Amino acid sequence: MVSPLYFLLGMVLYRIYYICFERRGQESLRGLAFFFGILFITEVALVLIFGVDYRMVSSRYGDVTWRLGPVDFPMRLVVPFLVAMVMVMGVQLFLKHTFFGRAVLASRRTSSRCA
Repeated sequence: MVSPLYFLLGMVLYRIYYICFERRGQESLRGLAFFFGILFITEVALVLIFGVDYRMVSSRYGDVTWRLGPVDFPMRLVVPFLVAMVMVMGVQLFLKHTFFGRAVLASRRTSSRCA
């Protein structure tokens, strides 16, 4: 229901970006600053409208810390790191061992040579 409105808002924002930056051939850093400004304005507007409600999430490993010599390894940081590594390895295996993954890798290599 609201999706078409956000689509139109995105079109308007892109037109403003295009007219102000792309057509003039200005550097892309200004365009990036434009979108970060839009992001900041949106975030502040949402905070002003809905307020801020911080909630704590607890887990069984949240308070556990492993100590190896002088180094502490808090599990609240180690567990997300290990999950991220497993996900990266899964994507790598997917890209190397499936037809679709090899096609993605091949198209990436081909397009970099054409440019």
